[in-house]
Amino acid sequence: MTEWVLALDIGTTSVKAAAVTLHGTSLGSETATYSTSRPRPNVVEHDPEGWWAAVQAASSRLFEGSGVDSRALVAVGLSGMAATHVLLDRHGQLLGPAIIWQDTRATDEAAWLSEQLGEDGIRAALGSGLRMTASMQGARMRWLHDKSPDLLERTAHVLGSKDYLLYLLTGEMATDRTSCSGFCHIASGELHPAMAEATGVDSSRLPPRLSPTDIGGRVTEAAAAATGIPQGTPVAVGMIDSWCNILGAAVTDPGDAFDTAGTAEVVGVAASNESRLAKESERQFLTNVALSYGVTQCGTDALTWYAETFPEHAVDGSSLSGRAMYKRLDELAATATPGAGGAIFLPYLQGERSPFSDARVRAGFHGLHRGHHRRDLIRSVLEGVAYSVRHVLEAHEQIGEVRSERVVVTSGGSQSRLWNQIKADVVGRPFVSLEVSDAGSVGAAVLGAVAVGRYTVPEGIARMVRFAHVSEPNGENRERYDELYKLYLDLGQALTDVHHRISNYQSRE
Repeated sequence: MTEWVLALDIGTTSVKAAAVTLHGTSLGSETATYSTSRPRPNVVEHDPEGWWAAVQAASSRLFEGSGVDSRALVAVGLSGMAATHVLLDRHGQLLGPAIIWQDTRATDEAAWLSEQLGEDGIRAALGSGLRMTASMQGARMRWLHDKSPDLLERTAHVLGSKDYLLYLLTGEMATDRTSCSGFCHIASGELHPAMAEATGVDSSRLPPRLSPTDIGGRVTEAAAAATGIPQGTPVAVGMIDSWCNILGAAVTDPGDAFDTAGTAEVVGVAASNESRLAKESERQFLTNVALSYGVTQCGTDALTWYAETFPEHAVDGSSLSGRAMYKRLDELAATATPGAGGAIFLPYLQGERSPFSDARVRAGFHGLHRGHHRRDLIRSVLEGVAYSVRHVLEAHEQIGEVRSERVVVTSGGSQSRLWNQIKADVVGRPFVSLEVSDAGSVGAAVLGAVAVGRYTVPEGIARMVRFAHVSEPNGENRERYDELYKLYLDLGQALTDVHHRISNYQSRE
């Protein structure tokens, strides 16, 4: 029998259940979707019961339709949206919707914490150079303390997205250091006294902080009946999706760069060993590299927004949806001239987190004239995201005092060769995709394999990560994109005040 690991990932739009062998090949995968609620400006939520229904659907289909042998399943590895929080009472019951990473209701609280603690204080509390943003657990805790004290009083447990899945699968509560890294110290998992005082919340509401490769529990009889996963299967604690993607992209040496092209773009690099970052910050505890990375607010979600807002731009009188819709958009964008005739798209549909934090910046098409066609608008969306990737990467290369020779691109956006090529041309480095595009699933599978003793972390990465296609930068396009990239940066800076005024107006609507 070919041994395999079941990777379960709670994403922004869907759950993915993937069967990954111990040699890194895919035996099949299934997804199941759920809706996102945006009841008010800056409020973005999910119903965690929708996650569980999707897990049951995706897992059951995988076992029933992919021909996988359940007897060869050795473990379950978990991954889930970062900066997403589920509130439970003392009986383990939901207190309301999950606050997901796109939610920016805690913007004022994040600014207040930044002022109170200062840059050095936040670094000391979190063990990293991350800035305090509205999506971080610390800001959310302060928001609960200030704006919803009754809800905070009833909250006995704060879980991350994959932590809640662990609880449903095993009946056990646990988290890992990546899931509470916006509140606790990334290396120790402990809450700094200054953070506790500033937020008004102690760590008693957090579950035990374990290693991502620890076994958090075993699948219960009830969960087995609901999902098809054999009862007693060990479940690794897992990590947030961005870190699972970094693991699955084989970021193990200084200069290794990555772009997780998901709903948001997670872009970064392993720092030079001689850098200040490597000398003063905690290293990634699984691969022993110092990471400098940023998470944007909008990646492939920009194209999703376009497809949902202008579906007639793709259908051409026929009925297209899902992958067929995106394939058609890709085909149309490929017919446009690189640079989209000077059309520039700022992809700030949900504000921005990196390389700057501003929940009030807004998106838009700029430079349009009568000669522009829908193909140019579609391409400008792809290019706008690529400019954002370059902006983030260059910022973190500067922090890490290193220049990457190539970028490993993963997740859903990496399946578009055109988008990979645009990114390579904009950034000026080769973009390398993976055989299994969902590096998060591979990373979660590595954690599962390590948890049951099949590999060490380095062995798991070496044996389970497989590279595929390389998109080399086109020199002629690079010169054009260099000029447009400068315009992109200037546009964002010039319009900041206008965006803030628009955001203030929108908040009153």
